[in-house]
Amino acid sequence: MAEIRMDSEGWQAVIAEAFTFENAARLARAYAAYLLEQGGRRVVVGYDTRFLSPRFAERVAGVLSAEGLEVYLAKTSLPAPVLSFAVRHLEADGGVMVTGGGRPAEYLGLAFRDREGASLAPEALAVVGERVQPTALEREGTYQTFDLRRPYYQALLAHLDRESLGAYEGVLYHESLGGATGGWVSGFVKEAGLRLELRELHAVPDVLFYGVVPVPEAKSLFTATTLLRAEQDPTFAVVHDGDGSRLGVVLAGGRLLSAEEVFALLLYHLHQKGLRGRVVSGFGEGGVLGRLAGRLGLEFETASSPTEVLRARGALLAGEPSGRFCFGPHLPQSDGLLAGLLLLEMVAQSGRSLGQQLEEMGLSASPRG
Repeated sequence: MAEIRMDSEGWQAVIAEAFTFENAARLARAYAAYLLEQGGRRVVVGYDTRFLSPRFAERVAGVLSAEGLEVYLAKTSLPAPVLSFAVRHLEADGGVMVTGGGRPAEYLGLAFRDREGASLAPEALAVVGERVQPTALEREGTYQTFDLRRPYYQALLAHLDRESLGAYEGVLYHESLGGATGGWVSGFVKEAGLRLELRELHAVPDVLFYGVVPVPEAKSLFTATTLLRAEQDPTFAVVHDGDGSRLGVVLAGGRLLSAEEVFALLLYHLHQKGLRGRVVSGFGEGGVLGRLAGRLGLEFETASSPTEVLRARGALLAGEPSGRFCFGPHLPQSDGLLAGLLLLEMVAQSGRSLGQQLEEMGLSASPRG
């Protein structure tokens, strides 16, 4: 019997070693016990594009149902932020995302959400861990399925300027690395009636992520950086990790922006949109972001860990070095899709490239040595 040790969101392990159907069912049963103790009645389950994710999700959904919960299972793979959106939209008491996050392809896990769609608090995760039994029940219950693609797109549009996006006729690349965001940006473009030219990279799901670790880091982005070297401003690429929680950006010329630069762009743009609120940074005290927030007259605070950053409730914007950015008015969870679309809106509204706007903010967008 494998020991199940919780991390900041749930549990992840190597498929077929520790992450087995038996252990996934044990943990699902423990989560069901926790929800029922809290008076929960409804739960949603989603999954990414990793090996056997749909099968594991079906097993989890069946166990949750057998324990007495009303269960909704995603019809297809979806990005992790959409699972958080589903918790709210379906008025559920919690959620389970079958995902390996940004880990290599051989990993899979269960990430848990509370009734707001946020990651379970550490004390709640500890309770779930305490409820894990030595064995899983064999029986499985029934469940319903859901597809919230269109409602999610409408939720994104509620935070965006549809008119300026609709008038933009430039080029945008989308690198999904074979992960769960494949087809989701193109679906949004169609839903919103945008005229831009979208060029998708690795949009077909691949359980091995085309041979790379699915994170927006330089070593995983040979294709995107090579193609962008031949492009001119204001063209850029948005890059998402395996489950859509993280965002990376590649500029025309092939330079990958740092997560701190992406945070600065998002912060500046939200301020330009007339939005105000608290800013929470996982990039350390002061620095570029602290000075920018001060210049904009925004309350700025730092957090000691990425987990603390992403649990910053009520913040206008929170972000941390792995490329996860949480826009508080949208969801209490990082959403790489919305973050990328906000940057597209920034270019569409200003008529200037992201690199030019970094320079105007006092940050250099020239290639690094």
